[in-house]
Amino acid sequence: MESINLIMLLAYFVVGLLKLIYPKHKLEIFFGLWVSNIKSNFTELIGVIEIISSVFAVLPLYLDTYPYISIICLFFLLIQTVGIIGITLYRSEYNLGLVFYIILLSILLLIISSWIIK
Repeated sequence: MESINLIMLLAYFVVGLLKLIYPKHKLEIFFGLWVSNIKSNFTELIGVIEIISSVFAVLPLYLDTYPYISIICLFFLLIQTVGIIGITLYRSEYNLGLVFYIILLSILLLIISSWIIK
């Protein structure tokens, strides 16, 4: 289960980093994940939230300090992922980005449920 945690959080980290590094028009063309009416500042904010949440969700697990920070960060990622899926479905945009976030959501729910069961 630890490797799934790391892979998922690494995926969030990489996606957040891409949102900060690449200009929005390149994300639009290359990945086909973004629509033109999302402001680039908002895209960068989502990227920062993903990076911070992924780092603080995995760091306390390996330092054995403040495990509740990991749970809070995972819930932030859960809310954000559900929001992204909801907006994408509302706009009827069925693309690779939707599939990616649905897969991340299912893995995220699996991780959260395994922590709740402990």
